[in-house]
Amino acid sequence: MKKQLRQNRKEMLSYTQKGVVGMNLCSFWNYPFSSSSADVAATQRSLDFMIGWIAGSRLPKFTKEQSEMIRGTADFIGINHYTSVYVSVRSNSADTGLRDYNGDMAATFRGKFHLECKQAISVDMT
Repeated sequence: MKKQLRQNRKEMLSYTQKGVVGMNLCSFWNYPFSSSSADVAATQRSLDFMIGWIAGSRLPKFTKEQSEMIRGTADFIGINHYTSVYVSVRSNSADTGLRDYNGDMAATFRGKFHLECKQAISVDMT
């Protein structure tokens, strides 16, 4: 059945749109604000929170049959990355009782941005 569904999708997209099917995530990339183990851990938590949730344990588990059914059905998985930020630990977030996006991560995005461009990218839109 999976093979037939994939073939039908491919034929439909190829015929009508010449398209592909996939998933795209959008996130900052994060660097530790300092070399402290607390900032390094906060950086990993923030990456897990923003990107890792898609494959993490917060989602229901697939059965073996469900996993086999969807295996190989995506043409791509993309990540949009526009800028990077520094992250520091937010150690008191659990104590305040106030829960927010940064509090759930126990991390704070710092005002300094890490910008690194090794090669300019040019796209001709004409």
